[in-house]
Amino acid sequence: MELSENALEVIKFRFLGPDETPEQMFERVASAVAASGSQNYLFWYNRFLAAFLNLDFLPSTPGLANAGRPIGQLIACYVVGVEDTVESIFDAIKYAAVIHKSGGGTGFSFSNIRPSGSVVLESNGVASGPLSFLRVFNAATAEMKQGGVRRGANMAILRCDHPDIFEFINAKNVEGYLSNFNLSVDITDEFMECLAAKDNFDLRWDGNVVRTVRAEDLWRDIVAGAWKNGEPGIVFMDRINDMNELKMVETLSACNPCAEQPLPDWGSCNLGSINLSNFTVGRSVEWGRLKEVVETAVRFLDNVIDATSYPLKEIEKEAKSKRRIGLGIMGLADMLIKLELDYGDVKGRAVASSVMKFITTEAVKYSEELSKKEGVPPLLDTVCIQRRNGLITTIAPTGSMSIIANCSSGCEPVFAFKYTKRCIESTIEVVHPLAKEYFDRGEELPFYFVTAEDVPMKDHIKMQAALQQYVHSGISKTINAPESTTIEEVSDAFLECYRAGCKSIAFYRKGSRILESQYEQEKVAKPVDTVYEDRPRILFGFTEKIATSKGNLYVTVNESDDKKPVEVFLSIGKSGKTDAAYSEALGRIITLGLRSGLNVEKIVKHLKGISGDDQVWDNGVAIKSIPDAVGQLLERVYVAKSDSPKATQVERLSECCPSCGAEDTLIPQEGCVVCTSCGWDKCL
Repeated sequence: MELSENALEVIKFRFLGPDETPEQMFERVASAVAASGSQNYLFWYNRFLAAFLNLDFLPSTPGLANAGRPIGQLIACYVVGVEDTVESIFDAIKYAAVIHKSGGGTGFSFSNIRPSGSVVLESNGVASGPLSFLRVFNAATAEMKQGGVRRGANMAILRCDHPDIFEFINAKNVEGYLSNFNLSVDITDEFMECLAAKDNFDLRWDGNVVRTVRAEDLWRDIVAGAWKNGEPGIVFMDRINDMNELKMVETLSACNPCAEQPLPDWGSCNLGSINLSNFTVGRSVEWGRLKEVVETAVRFLDNVIDATSYPLKEIEKEAKSKRRIGLGIMGLADMLIKLELDYGDVKGRAVASSVMKFITTEAVKYSEELSKKEGVPPLLDTVCIQRRNGLITTIAPTGSMSIIANCSSGCEPVFAFKYTKRCIESTIEVVHPLAKEYFDRGEELPFYFVTAEDVPMKDHIKMQAALQQYVHSGISKTINAPESTTIEEVSDAFLECYRAGCKSIAFYRKGSRILESQYEQEKVAKPVDTVYEDRPRILFGFTEKIATSKGNLYVTVNESDDKKPVEVFLSIGKSGKTDAAYSEALGRIITLGLRSGLNVEKIVKHLKGISGDDQVWDNGVAIKSIPDAVGQLLERVYVAKSDSPKATQVERLSECCPSCGAEDTLIPQEGCVVCTSCGWDKCL
């Protein structure tokens, strides 16, 4: 194999086992996935391996990291359902932690959580709204690395008609806040109609109008947030559901962290990308060879559904009932350069569109052939979809994959043709392989060598729309805009996305976000929502026994030197494994909340009054449930004493990549900050 220096760094850092070479890594992945299913193992092992070694097709990060290893989790993206109960909310946190541990990212819709200030009938309390729980999700994520490699990535979505939508839109105005989440607003068709008519728009909960706002005011806040710091993004879930070929058997509720994969609750999708830069001869596309690789890729991704180890039974059931896959592309910009076409030109878009149409058409044909050998999933059969895979194509981010393949990322333009990579002990000039001969000769680059900044916003949108008409799911695409872009221009761009038929969009205005490489030189001090100090070896506290319907509950609270609670442990008598696990999990989540800055009053508000199976009396006090018991204790000991101030922290990040130490290698791309050196990424 011929791998670039950057590719070798990424593979070594993220994917190789002890004494494993890159070739052996690909052999491991090909073997593990070829072994699933009923097909000829040796034939498909060789097909998969050839595609990898030629860098024609690569699976997503979990596939390379986990195939043939004990974790065995090969799928990148999931959506976890969140309902309006404390049990559902904290179960979702637990499920997300399990998914992150195995290497996946998660998306959530918080639209089902009642708004702040509404009455909680069970306890006669007042709800604190989705934003308060979102902070707890974020804190839990900060504790969990994806597959032991990086912090977990999340997407939070809220419908535009939720009463807390303004608070959601402005949640990330402070740099670093909710740093483990991307935020997107679900824009409904009804809202777009009100906006076009300059009408008022109702914010509702439980079928009732909570308040009415001007549609233009809500739109202005969304656009201003995107202009200021790149968030929120927007997703058109009504359109997504209407265009979904599986809409008779599912409702798509949220998206994965980079928004290209809309999914139902418990949905998942395994991703892989074809390197289009490898499929040109002269100024022509190699259609025949591309068809072969499309078939290989579909077979590989379908096998993954059976080869993977699922983090939850609900996810496995959902995946196998529809066999959704996400075949995408990378190297599109490089292909256009080889064909001497401008990415932002109508001819470039026409070729990109025809290539995507070809890939989807051939993928569907092969999936239909595959169903004759392997069968049609029963749920698809009920809606007369006679193919092996319910949905097939998606254009996902390819940060690490495109570095390994030494090609442009996803469907994005080239970010830069030459840049300086500053490592800890050296400085290296990195040159795009297609531009090298021109730079070596001292020549100017031809007109078709365009960067993301060279492409006007409207042409970014036109390219996304040209591709979207031939993509089953969604597209991860960022509109890169110059620093001088106005709020009005952002508004026009978002409206054009809707008119053009796009399903979602992410926006980045140059200089609007302070990326990691700028933190140190800017000396930015930013308040964040998580505080993690080293735990002292010895802490003092107390343990109290409380009678509950599940048995005696032992609550241990340890305190800081200034007598504030910092951790809670719960143990439930002889109730059984389920209640013991539930109590332990509740204690951990309360501890996370305390350590991440939530004051005691908020924790008490969420716990006190929750009703369980039976009510018991303890020292003359009604105990409704385990959470109620803990809430009452914390209120009695701490809330009555003093107000607990909110915790804040100053966090400074160095100008180098936090993973590999390289400097000036972090770029905004596909909703993430990506290191062009080692492939490290995080949500913008």
